[in-house]
Amino acid sequence: MVSKDSYRHIASYESSDTSARLPAGLERTVFEPYVRAAGTHQPGIGLGLATVKRIAEAHHGRVGVQSTPGQGATFWVELPLAA
Repeated sequence: MVSKDSYRHIASYESSDTSARLPAGLERTVFEPYVRAAGTHQPGIGLGLATVKRIAEAHHGRVGVQSTPGQGATFWVELPLAA
Protein backbone atom coordinates (compact mmCIF):
# COMPACT_ATOMS: atom_id res chain seq x y z
CA MET A 1 0.00 0.00 0.00
CA VAL A 2 1.32 3.45 -0.88
CA SER A 3 0.11 6.47 1.06
CA LYS A 4 0.92 10.15 1.52
CA ASP A 5 0.80 11.91 4.88
CA SER A 6 0.82 15.65 4.17
CA TYR A 7 0.73 16.45 7.89
CA ARG A 8 4.01 14.59 8.52
CA HIS A 9 5.30 15.40 4.99
CA ILE A 10 6.10 11.79 4.12
CA ALA A 11 5.20 9.20 1.53
CA SER A 12 5.07 5.64 2.79
CA TYR A 13 4.93 2.19 1.30
CA GLU A 14 4.20 -1.02 3.15
CA SER A 15 4.03 -4.62 2.09
CA SER A 16 2.52 -7.39 4.19
CA ASP A 17 3.06 -11.08 3.71
CA THR A 18 1.20 -13.55 5.87
CA SER A 19 3.51 -16.35 4.75
CA ALA A 20 6.70 -14.49 5.73
CA ARG A 21 8.27 -16.19 8.72
CA LEU A 22 10.67 -13.78 10.36
CA PRO A 23 12.22 -15.37 13.45
CA ALA A 24 11.82 -13.37 16.67
CA GLY A 25 14.73 -11.01 17.23
CA LEU A 26 15.73 -10.81 13.57
CA GLU A 27 13.82 -7.51 13.18
CA ARG A 28 16.83 -5.65 14.61
CA THR A 29 19.30 -6.98 12.04
CA VAL A 30 17.29 -8.00 8.97
CA PHE A 31 18.24 -4.75 7.16
CA GLU A 32 21.98 -5.39 7.56
CA PRO A 33 23.98 -6.83 4.63
CA TYR A 34 24.14 -10.63 4.34
CA VAL A 35 21.65 -11.27 7.17
CA ARG A 36 19.34 -14.18 6.44
CA ALA A 37 17.08 -16.29 8.58
CA ALA A 38 18.68 -19.57 9.61
CA GLY A 39 17.42 -22.53 7.61
CA THR A 40 15.82 -20.46 4.86
CA HIS A 41 15.58 -22.06 1.46
CA GLN A 42 14.73 -18.87 -0.43
CA PRO A 43 17.25 -17.73 -3.06
CA GLY A 44 19.43 -14.72 -2.35
CA ILE A 45 22.41 -13.64 -0.30
CA GLY A 46 20.79 -11.13 2.04
CA LEU A 47 21.41 -7.86 0.22
CA GLY A 48 17.90 -6.85 -0.87
CA LEU A 49 16.64 -5.32 2.38
CA ALA A 50 20.07 -3.79 3.08
CA THR A 51 19.90 -2.08 -0.31
CA VAL A 52 16.39 -0.76 0.40
CA LYS A 53 17.65 0.66 3.71
CA ARG A 54 20.64 2.36 2.11
CA ILE A 55 18.50 3.96 -0.61
CA ALA A 56 15.86 5.14 1.89
CA GLU A 57 18.49 6.62 4.23
CA ALA A 58 20.24 8.32 1.30
CA HIS A 59 16.95 10.14 0.72
CA HIS A 60 16.52 10.97 4.45
CA GLY A 61 13.94 8.23 4.89
CA ARG A 62 13.66 5.17 7.06
CA VAL A 63 12.63 1.52 6.89
CA GLY A 64 11.26 -0.98 9.36
CA VAL A 65 9.45 -4.22 9.90
CA GLN A 66 6.68 -5.34 12.19
CA SER A 67 6.50 -9.09 12.62
CA THR A 68 4.16 -11.32 14.54
CA PRO A 69 5.46 -14.90 14.84
CA GLY A 70 3.18 -17.28 12.96
CA GLN A 71 1.20 -14.43 11.37
CA GLY A 72 3.66 -12.87 8.94
CA ALA A 73 5.48 -9.58 8.58
CA THR A 74 4.86 -6.05 7.33
CA PHE A 75 7.83 -4.18 5.87
CA TRP A 76 7.58 -0.41 5.44
CA VAL A 77 9.50 2.49 3.90
CA GLU A 78 8.96 6.18 4.63
CA LEU A 79 10.43 8.96 2.49
CA PRO A 80 10.09 12.71 2.93
CA LEU A 81 7.92 14.52 0.39
CA ALA A 82 9.66 16.96 -1.92
CA ALA A 83 9.27 20.59 -0.91
